[in-house]
Amino acid sequence: MRYFQAQNAAYTVLVNGTPWAWVYRAPGMQISMPDQARIEGRAELLGLDLPPMPVRAGQSITVRLYFHILGQMPDNETWQVSFINADGQASWWVRGRPLSWTPQTIVGYNVATQLPGDLPPGRYSLQVGLWDEIGGQQVAPFPIPASAAQLWVEKPGI
Repeated sequence: MRYFQAQNAAYTVLVNGTPWAWVYRAPGMQISMPDQARIEGRAELLGLDLPPMPVRAGQSITVRLYFHILGQMPDNETWQVSFINADGQASWWVRGRPLSWTPQTIVGYNVATQLPGDLPPGRYSLQVGLWDEIGGQQVAPFPIPASAAQLWVEKPGI
């Protein structure tokens, strides 16, 4: 609901001169996720936006995540975005607690990070999941095909 409250209607349907319905543009996403990108009872990852490619080691970037919130997030959980190298290892990650996590809403979150200056060049796939801050482990990942969300990193100064 907050998404729509923050937007202007693209079209208003009038019935006898009275506003009856409002039509809004859907959130635009560069990459839409398959229907399986869901953690039951928590959220469905609808899609994401990546920064313009390529990016450079040491650069600040923002990845925007779009969620359909299905249920409450426990106080000990945060989301985590991991950047996975060609060997399948997390090269770096970002964790954060959403400002708002209201069931039955569609929300977009900006995930800002600075890439490590010594990050090796290459392709990195993104993995998004929920992290248990108390247990220090991943609760569950959103299933994202490795080819669906990739970041191409170059050396600084290229």
